[in-house]
Amino acid sequence: MSDPRYLPPTSRVSDPKSGRPVAATLALILFGLFVLAASYRARIGFELYATGDISGITLVMKLVWIGVLIAILALLAGRRHWARWALIAIAAWEIFELRWGIAEIFGGGYGVEVGVLDVMRWIAPAMLIVGAAVLVFGPAREWFRRRREKPVA
Repeated sequence: MSDPRYLPPTSRVSDPKSGRPVAATLALILFGLFVLAASYRARIGFELYATGDISGITLVMKLVWIGVLIAILALLAGRRHWARWALIAIAAWEIFELRWGIAEIFGGGYGVEVGVLDVMRWIAPAMLIVGAAVLVFGPAREWFRRRREKPVA
């Protein structure tokens, strides 16, 4: 038999949310897609190496760059505050490459037909990385702040 003096609690108990915010998750997804786009560029590098259009050292640099991007992605997922600054530096470089690529495609004067996929190869990665940088420095900035230890009482 149960004791009638004991009544179970009637209020709902919930723990505070402890996880990655949606903005940070979306930024990591965008950056991951950017890494996939950079991997596609490296795959094109293999074809160019096979035809002799680029040197072996250029191909190795492309592969090292993919490794650096994967490392930064892992550091961002681990809430490393300084990795946000590496992300903004990569975004600035991609904007520079975007400007150069669009000028090369449209202003090159080569008289070649430019397909939509050629243009998207330059535009899509830049938009992905810029979107990730905006999310990391905007809505997800609180999640990347340094974690302070709570004093033990």
